[in-house]
Amino acid sequence: MGEVVHGMELARKLGYPTMNITIEKEKKIPPNGVYVATALVDGKKYKAIANIGQKPTVCDDISPILEVHLFDYNENAYGKIVTVRLHSFIRGEKKFNSVEQLKEQMDFDVACVKKYFNNN
Repeated sequence: MGEVVHGMELARKLGYPTMNITIEKEKKIPPNGVYVATALVDGKKYKAIANIGQKPTVCDDISPILEVHLFDYNENAYGKIVTVRLHSFIRGEKKFNSVEQLKEQMDFDVACVKKYFNNN
């Protein structure tokens, strides 16, 4: 759970706007990677895909951050408190050779998460 903060907005440019939530240093977190998730925003639950990690393709040496893309959410969430629940691990964090390769993987990951929700 945390407050949505501004990020680089790269995911938005790639078609997957994310809510960026800073992870407090003293919090225990699951392994870096991509997860099936749900998020609670303003009392409403959304299906989502989440990433925990340092974003190695586009950043160097940053603290882990939680990024969450909510399906069917199109509002401004900056400053809102969001509760995220992780349901299933999809894959570990990976550094890609290009933003284009990252986008291809994001498309695949989103398809996997949507399939998970359709089957569960």
